[in-house]
Amino acid sequence: MGAFLSVLAQNWHFMAIGALGAMGIALLILALFSPANRSKRNSSQKAKDTPTSQPEPSGSESPSVPADHRKGVIRTATGRGYVANIRDVPDEEVEQLAGECGLGKAVIRGLFGVLDKHQVAMQDLDSHLRDLVAPLKTLVNRLKDSISTDPTKAAKEHQLCELLETGNFDRVEELLRERAFLDVSTIRQQAEETDKQIAELMNHDEIDLPAVESAKRKKAAAYETLHAAAAAKSDLATLKMAQMDYREAAKYYREAAGLIPDTSDLVRGKYLDAWGYAAILSGDPAEAVIPLKEAVEIRERELGPDHPDVAQSLGRLAAAYQGIGDLSKAESLSLRSLEILKLMFGENHAEYASALDETAEIYRAEGKFEEAEEMLVKSLDITVMTSGQDHPDAARSLNNLGLLFHEHGKHADAESFYRRALTLLESVFGPDSPHLAPTLNNLAQLYQDQGNDLEAERLYRKSLAITQESVGPKHPQIAVGLTNLAGLYLDRRRFMEAERLYKKAFEITRDAYGSKHEKVAYSLDNLARLHQEKGSLLDAEMLYERSLNMMESIFGPDHPKVADCLINLGALYRYQQRYSDAEPIYERALTILERVLGPDHPKVAKCLINLARISYFSGRSRNAERLCRRAIPIWENAFGDEHPILAKPLEDYAMILRRMGREDKAHTLELRAKKIRSHLPLDSRSSPAVSAGEYEPNPAQKIG
Repeated sequence: MGAFLSVLAQNWHFMAIGALGAMGIALLILALFSPANRSKRNSSQKAKDTPTSQPEPSGSESPSVPADHRKGVIRTATGRGYVANIRDVPDEEVEQLAGECGLGKAVIRGLFGVLDKHQVAMQDLDSHLRDLVAPLKTLVNRLKDSISTDPTKAAKEHQLCELLETGNFDRVEELLRERAFLDVSTIRQQAEETDKQIAELMNHDEIDLPAVESAKRKKAAAYETLHAAAAAKSDLATLKMAQMDYREAAKYYREAAGLIPDTSDLVRGKYLDAWGYAAILSGDPAEAVIPLKEAVEIRERELGPDHPDVAQSLGRLAAAYQGIGDLSKAESLSLRSLEILKLMFGENHAEYASALDETAEIYRAEGKFEEAEEMLVKSLDITVMTSGQDHPDAARSLNNLGLLFHEHGKHADAESFYRRALTLLESVFGPDSPHLAPTLNNLAQLYQDQGNDLEAERLYRKSLAITQESVGPKHPQIAVGLTNLAGLYLDRRRFMEAERLYKKAFEITRDAYGSKHEKVAYSLDNLARLHQEKGSLLDAEMLYERSLNMMESIFGPDHPKVADCLINLGALYRYQQRYSDAEPIYERALTILERVLGPDHPKVAKCLINLARISYFSGRSRNAERLCRRAIPIWENAFGDEHPILAKPLEDYAMILRRMGREDKAHTLELRAKKIRSHLPLDSRSSPAVSAGEYEPNPAQKIG
């Protein structure tokens, strides 16, 4: 596994989940932690194990793209195999993959079953398959290397290896459970009693050396048993990782770490790191923080500050902090990991490029546009240098840059990057490949923000059709596409069409993730916004409150995602002129955001400007003016003086100043806002493309 975490996204996607209100892409705090986004991240390690991870052959060696492009891609050493359904992969292709991966055909079939169960998108089959192969190979090799010299034990261990290599995962789990679940409390008690016995023997004037040695052997045997039990639990966790059951994997790694004595810190550090990684993959970054912090401390102490294992744990801890919204800590840890990787691999290595991507993502979430751009451009340069300008990884970097420029209102640059990504992907995969769907969606979002509704709708529909063809009508990816298209309709007040799509997206999301999931909360927010726009304010309030309660139960009361829900509920109250209800809601959101994101984050500015509006309409102009003076410089520092997000706050500030009799200053601000709007498309000049409005759009999905 690469040194930097590769899980902060889902399915090669920047899909902007339909926003609430203005459909500009939100500054991103990653909401998802599922295992995609790793093809660059793990490239150096995979190159050692699977030659199929090398760049595609060029020129005449490259296989022609088949007529039916709506297929997944499985890379093999001789080229590409195309599969329309992972349940029907041809035997010859499975055999080739099995040989390259060093596993049996039955195992590969079993892994395809895992991918099918978890509804992995067709375009992600290859990267997911490689990531499932890795833990299984680790497990097979470890079991083979640890076969006992005792004939009775060896027979069972050989049986375990054979079962694993034939893909009988259920029976393997049964045997591993037998090895893992010992009477640990009794063994610990024996070790403690032996410690006491040794201490007593050593206190005698005449030390009974044979007795001391005997006691030490007993202690060593007890510790060896604990290590064996921990290893068996780790094996169970590894098996669960290969089955994408990350919650169970995290539990077993946690139990393994708890069995390791204090005398074996490095072994404990290994299990702690694995526990944290599995917790992130399971969608629980808060759980991951504690074991990863301890893993970093152990590895730095035992291995030194510049060891690759330290870089790995730092990167994963950065991801955990990013997941809980503590971006300042995430940035610091990410930069430390980046420096270690630079020392390890140099500045022209895929691992370093992947670390740049991850650090850029943190900068994006912090609103640091220039720093994020610098990192992404470096990553693209490395990809082109190492893999060629026509490699799919280059398209990913182009897409990342497109989204970054899109967020910051540089629409011409964003369109150029999106178009370049699409051209590259079409040349590699064909014009109707599912690999194109995310970028088509992003380009549609861009056109929507520019007021080009016809082209936006066409591209949304094309992206949705391609996705549906590859994954079916009830996959969670379909909910994303439906939500985005519904957002376009809502923006243009086509309420019936928007409601139909939002409801369908909600049903798909609920069925896929269960009734209590953050994605379900986002769907409720979208429906609430729809009802608010329609004038069904009681329904809107009920849905906002449901979403808020759900987010609080998932993340706790002080998470930035809870603050987003509070902002939306506060906006409803303000819309109803319920200022006394809205103000404490916004103040609570502001407290959360300042504590987690820092006082100069753009989301803090959004909260401040909404509080300023409440103060203005409550007759407290001086307080409103104070809040505006604090909010506007935050946006200016983050985005520059002419970003579309500033138009409405500048107008609000001018309105406040005019009431206070400061006409000259108000007039200057209005001229600035007018100049900003003059650069926007005609259809969107009354509403900035990326608005600083009342609502907090749902976060975009992306790969790193």
